[in-house]
Amino acid sequence: MPYVGREANSFTTVVDVTVSDDLTVTDDATIGGALSAKGGAVFNEDSVDVDFRVESNGEANMLFVDGGNDRVVMSKSSAGATTFPLVLTNPPNNSASTAVGLRFVPTNATIGDRTIDIVGSQTSAGGNAMELKFLVSNGGTAVERMRIHAAGTVSFNNGIELGSGLDATAANTLDDYEEGTFTPTQNYQNSTNNNAASVNAASGRYTKIGNVVHFTIRMNVEVPSSLASDNYTIQSFPFASENITNVDYVYSSFLNGKSLVTNPIHFMHQPNQAVAFMTDIQGTGNGGPLMGGAGSGTSELNLTGTYRTA
Repeated sequence: MPYVGREANSFTTVVDVTVSDDLTVTDDATIGGALSAKGGAVFNEDSVDVDFRVESNGEANMLFVDGGNDRVVMSKSSAGATTFPLVLTNPPNNSASTAVGLRFVPTNATIGDRTIDIVGSQTSAGGNAMELKFLVSNGGTAVERMRIHAAGTVSFNNGIELGSGLDATAANTLDDYEEGTFTPTQNYQNSTNNNAASVNAASGRYTKIGNVVHFTIRMNVEVPSSLASDNYTIQSFPFASENITNVDYVYSSFLNGKSLVTNPIHFMHQPNQAVAFMTDIQGTGNGGPLMGGAGSGTSELNLTGTYRTA
């Protein structure tokens, strides 16, 4: 078996040698040229506490096997206090970087062409909070499609397909969810009536799932003692209704303090509108008198409904 080692103060120097059998190196050895191990290579076969390091052109610890802690580390010389067998860090020559990640590239693609990236990065708030990002190539450009935030929220920027397999069917994609508040307003078509009426308090809440909006409205209003025939509307809905001809939404309502109200009061929401106008159960407009007359004064109006937006 060929042998390369050191005895006393003498060194063995081997130049341009080809070894066709096992080679044992018992001490430090420096190879100035290329090393080709056609039959494979085993490092640290005796399982002692020694490390293995591969250096690149700009990174001293491009690949580091921590022999004492049984860890593989990339771009760092120590795995630190962790139980994970593989540790990825930002490169030492880029210590200002707050991100580290993995890139997957098909064998028939070039770097930056068709890729999938998984990136862990420091949040915009800084500190010790981290978030995990998933990016896929789109026309050669890496685009973030999913993010797991430090607080546990998961974000998708293009919706989630439900119940139709993995074919990205638009009709089965949930692409929006939103909760919020809004301030509804009232309006009489006649400016004189509109100026005579006022709103003491008004509040609204909504939940939007996809293109379906569910809302609740509560208003405390003051109306004048008498009103001419006039259209009355609730305005400032959070979203306009979908613009489909002959598709109207009708909402039931609760209205107190109005002695002249003998018919059930409804509100009709027409296409492509962010307002609903008052009507009775027979669809008769001119809701103004329903809010005024002998029942003038303070009135409580509650309205709940569901409609589709664009």
